[in-house]
Amino acid sequence: MCSVTILGCGVGRFGAALLAKQLGYDVFVTDSGIIKQEYKDTLMQLNIPFEECGHKNYDKILKADVVIKSPGILNDSDIIKKVKQCNILILDEIDFASKFTTATLIGVTGTNGKSTTSYLIYNILKNAGLNVDICGNVGRSLAYSIYNDLGRKINYYVLELSNLQLEYFKYCHLNIACLLNLTNNHLDRYNYDFNKYVMAKKNILKNMTHDDHFIYNENDQVIKNIVDNENIIPKLHPISLDNSVQRHDGTITSKFKDSEFKVKEQDLSIKGEHNIFNCLVAIRVAQILGINNNIIADALHNYIPLPHRIEKICTINGVEYYDDSKSTTVASTLAAMNMFKNGSKHIIWLAGGYDKGNDYSQMFSIISSDIKLIVCIGKDNSTIVSAFKKLEVEIYESHNMYDAVEYSKEHSCCGDVILLSPACASYDIYKNFEERGDVFKQNVTKILKMGK
Repeated sequence: MCSVTILGCGVGRFGAALLAKQLGYDVFVTDSGIIKQEYKDTLMQLNIPFEECGHKNYDKILKADVVIKSPGILNDSDIIKKVKQCNILILDEIDFASKFTTATLIGVTGTNGKSTTSYLIYNILKNAGLNVDICGNVGRSLAYSIYNDLGRKINYYVLELSNLQLEYFKYCHLNIACLLNLTNNHLDRYNYDFNKYVMAKKNILKNMTHDDHFIYNENDQVIKNIVDNENIIPKLHPISLDNSVQRHDGTITSKFKDSEFKVKEQDLSIKGEHNIFNCLVAIRVAQILGINNNIIADALHNYIPLPHRIEKICTINGVEYYDDSKSTTVASTLAAMNMFKNGSKHIIWLAGGYDKGNDYSQMFSIISSDIKLIVCIGKDNSTIVSAFKKLEVEIYESHNMYDAVEYSKEHSCCGDVILLSPACASYDIYKNFEERGDVFKQNVTKILKMGK
């Protein structure tokens, strides 16, 4: 009997444990922290042995045929070094699970826009009446969905794939791969070597054939270099806001070889140039799958934007409040700022958190022209303060989100935008970007109700 060790018991690895058990594998789960009680209850019901608060049972761990690791476990951690020394096959949960479905797999990766694009594709397919699920870095785990698919027969999976999940991509065969953009991110994980980050992202193309499809951002120079200099096997579908669309009287016309799609910009439920690009990618996926243009247009019109992505909270006394907590990179924050720029310094920017190796120099122009105040909200704001202190903009270091919102409100006036778009990860203070955004919204509501 093949033995599988699950390193970490988050959502994905829990699903992998259940699927592996269902398939008849000898399964052992080990977590460096505390496993959720509901997970432990299920593991015990299925007679799956586990340990928590440390990887200690090396007899079980290092005698496995396969190790399925949590993406969050560092590649140079002691436990991974030991596993590699024993020449044990290491897989990501998605790579493992993908072998046990015949569904069409649609993968989406990039530095920014992955979740929005994935959900746009999912909504179009669902609107077309297809049996589809969304998994990976959003939704639920692919392994759990396959484990739980009994009788439903999912025919399509939309997979949001992070660089962490792609690091151990070995066997997964995607039918459609989408690469949205590549900018500096997670460089702290790769010793600040951008090429290593790019290499992880390129794994999305592994195992693809001439019958498969690769949709990519033609305007992204890093991606263009990959396409121009490497042997890309699947059919190529370049997308460009410059070359792939025409605009006239508020109508966007998307053209690609064998197809044309028209939609009025006002009918899109999400705004901004970056989101038009995300829509174009979703449209192309739908066209490849033969979905009717009317169904696509209806899905784009009825799409409900995800929270914490340039989400408007309220307008009070002419001041607009936006939660863009999901923006954890410079590129994503720039996209948000570009939606509001008018060259009159009317944006109050709430910034900071855990810096993953940002290059802030590309922000200097918009900071000088459009940012009237920077309010830092990270535990250590020294990098942001150092980057922008030479520019003619006030920088205020806040102690907590309540103080940050209050100070922003006191220094705002009619026509201003107060924008939480940190350009940094959240886990210096918050457990994730959702919590950070929720705390921001709660404090906006609290302070406005108090009338301060």
